[in-house]
Formats: sequence, C-alpha cells, structure tokens
Amino acid sequence: MIIKLLGPLWALWLMFLFLWILKKKHVRISIKHPIIWLLVITILVRIIPAFILQPGSNYDIDSFRLVADNVRDLKDIYTVVDTGNRHPYLPLQMYWIGFSGWFADKTGLGFNSIVRLAPIIADCLIVLLLYKVFLKKQIMDPIIGGLLYALNPVAVYVSAYHGQFDSIPLLFLLVSLFYAGTSAYKSGFWLGLGIWIKSWPVIGLPIIINSFRGCKKKIQFGLAMVIFPLVGVIIYLLVFQADFFTTIGKALGYNHGIGVWGYTYLLKILANSLFPKVNIWEVFGFSRFVTIGILGLVWFFYARKQSPFSGVLTLLLTFFVFTHAFSIQYLVWLIPFGILIGDLKWIKWYTMAAFAYMFLVYHTLILEMTITNIMPWPLADTLLIIPASIPVWLVTIFWLTDRWQIYKFNKEDKK
Repeated sequence: MIIKLLGPLWALWLMFLFLWILKKKHVRISIKHPIIWLLVITILVRIIPAFILQPGSNYDIDSFRLVADNVRDLKDIYTVVDTGNRHPYLPLQMYWIGFSGWFADKTGLGFNSIVRLAPIIADCLIVLLLYKVFLKKQIMDPIIGGLLYALNPVAVYVSAYHGQFDSIPLLFLLVSLFYAGTSAYKSGFWLGLGIWIKSWPVIGLPIIINSFRGCKKKIQFGLAMVIFPLVGVIIYLLVFQADFFTTIGKALGYNHGIGVWGYTYLLKILANSLFPKVNIWEVFGFSRFVTIGILGLVWFFYARKQSPFSGVLTLLLTFFVFTHAFSIQYLVWLIPFGILIGDLKWIKWYTMAAFAYMFLVYHTLILEMTITNIMPWPLADTLLIIPASIPVWLVTIFWLTDRWQIYKFNKEDKK
C-alpha cells in the first residue's frame, strides 16, 4: 500500500523540483563532472519508479510481452492474433522488446522494468544533447538546460512509468535536426532511424528537407532516410516470412485515439447528442487528411521560414492543436524543443497542465484501474478522463498563437 502511494508522490516531488529548477534559469552552476551528475540524476529519477515504485504492467507493457514472445518464436507479429493489432510500428523496437523478454527470463529480472530501460537511456542522451547545445549557445546554464528535461515529470511519466518508446524517436529527430542543412546523409539517416521506431518523426520531414539547398542534397537526404528502414523491413520479411504490404500497412494505417483529445472530443459529445445514430468514428477516420492538410498549410506559409528546430516545434504544436487522434505519450514530444528554443514560459504552463492530466490518467487508469471506483466506465472516460486533457490542449493553442504573433512581429521588424 505504501509503495502504491509513493508512485504518485514521486511524480509530485519531480513536478516541484522541475518548477524550482525553472526559477533558477538565470543562475550559473559550477560543479565538477557535470555530465556525470546529470546522468546520475536522470537515471535515478527514472530507475526508482521503473524498478521499485511502479514496476507493474499496463496495456502497452502487456503488448510488449506478447511481441517479445512472438519475436523469439520468429512469428510474424503483424498477423499473429495476439499481436496483430498491438504493434503498429515498423520492425525495429520489437528487437529490443524481444531481447528484454529473453533477458528477463534468463535472469529472473522483471520484464516490465527491463523493457523500460531503452526509453530511459534515450532520455539520458537527450539530457546530454541539451547540455552540449547550451554549452555552445549560452542561452542558459547548460546544467539547468539538462535538468529541465531530466526532472521534467512528463518525460519521466512516459519512459519510466508508462514504458513507452517515444523518447527514442524524439532523440533521433533532434539529432537529425542538428545535421539539417549541413549533412544530408547524417540528417537523413537519423530521421529514418526515428521513423523506423515510430512513424511520427515524419512531421519534421518537410522542415529538414527544406534546409538543404539543391536537388542533389535533397535526394541524398531522401535516400539516407529511406534506405535503412527499407532494408530493415526487407530483413524482417525474409526472417519472419511476412508480407510487405501488411507490415507497411500497420504503420501507415495507425489511427488510434480518436475522440479523446481536442476538438474531436467536443465534436463527439455534440454528435452523440444531436445524431446518436451516426457512426462518428467513420467520420473521424477521414480527419487525418484534414490534419495533414493543415500541417501542410502551416509549413508553407509559416514554419518553413523558421530555423529547423523552431519550425519543427511549430509543426508539432500545430499537430497537437488540430490532430484528430491522440495518445498520452505524445505529450513528451514538445518538451526538448520548447527548452531548446527558450520558450520556458510555455514549457512551464504546458508541463503543469500536462502533469495534471497525466497524474489523473496514469494513477487511476493506465497503471491501475481505480477510476471505476468513482464512476462507472465509459462514463468516467467521457466526464473525467478526457476532459482532464482540455487544459493542456488549450495551452498548445495559446502557445502556437504566441509563436505566430512573435513571427509576425519579427517579420514586420525586418521590413
């Protein structure tokens, strides 16, 4: 019972630590071996919940366990009944999942904790990346910059509590952006690696490819981005005797989380009241094209004229505002970009709103189903869980609007 209480308390403590560090953003810190200290802190605040406070399973961890078993048995995870709808990604992270299952069985260590190590390591590398950037930029103390991600409860929730892998493609997207405009092959390689883990880093594609001048560089970037995921898929097809279109289709056809975020929730409530016989899911199924269209317009008129990191942050915010589908682990995407760009005011409000939402969802639904003690399901989902996301969605709207105002101001100032 005490351990169960310590899980939420640990998250609350991290939230207070993060806000305290944020207040110190203008302070300069001088310590020996800062990289070692940053790594120790980053690992410690994640390992304790992952291995001690919240080592239990959830739907995604259960999915990983099934995937691990099928990978070890060389079964096609995209067509086997128990994992056919549980792994909507290209075949790369499943090898770590399979290794985690094997290692856990051999050592007796808990699979639920072992599988979380990959995103935790990615978090450590993101912290080091932020530290290195601020050593050069001097926008803020590099230790403070690293700690803003290391202690950010949103990032800790996703990797250590949930065990989701989003910090890995996030890391690869960030590295790809560092090579944007300078090395087409390196930038393309890292972006392709990110897409190979999860497909969402493709949001950065139009910004990064636009950073290269000339068709030759753009072609080099495109080839480097495509070749490794393609070779990886081919190897998977040969080893697991799988079908190409089924494997690719699972990643391209992913459309989960409709009606749980933003305007889709409001439309769902309205439609259920006015048109109870209409299948709202079929309507929202086509909304992905609306999202893609809006992203394209924002890129053309606005984001492509910004620096690569700033432009990607703009597109990610646009996605958050207008997406028809959503999952809670997406909330980590904005954190390192906001820190790098220096939007610390918005990082503060975004983290607080996201934390409030995640605190409710993780500790009453994802990690342990206790929300039904308050209200029956699915009524609890409609009246408690989903509405808790509205504040953080509104913050993304205001954040995007603020960036648009700054862009217009800078544009007028240059005239």
